[in-house]
Amino acid sequence: MTKSNPYFKRRVLAAYLIDHLKDEITFGHVKLMKLMYLSEHLAKIETLSYYHRDAAGPYDNQMIRSIDSQLKKAKWFECVKVDQKYTYKPLEKKEEYKSW
Repeated sequence: MTKSNPYFKRRVLAAYLIDHLKDEITFGHVKLMKLMYLSEHLAKIETLSYYHRDAAGPYDNQMIRSIDSQLKKAKWFECVKVDQKYTYKPLEKKEEYKSW
């Protein structure tokens, strides 16, 4: 069995969370970061994340920017900033992550 790329694991995990929660009015970068942190720790998934404690919870600025660009590049989801809030819209290949 080959070891998968931790960055790819991170992208698939983020896509899963976004796909299931994107329509919630309170879902954005902050909630995604919290859920990524909890998922990684509970499932013991290594995604090479380096969280720091922020007022709103765990945060890794470099990771969230990487996730947003990788999701858009894969044509799964695009992060869109509306006013002060980040939201995610599905793109044409959004179902592709499910096979992983």
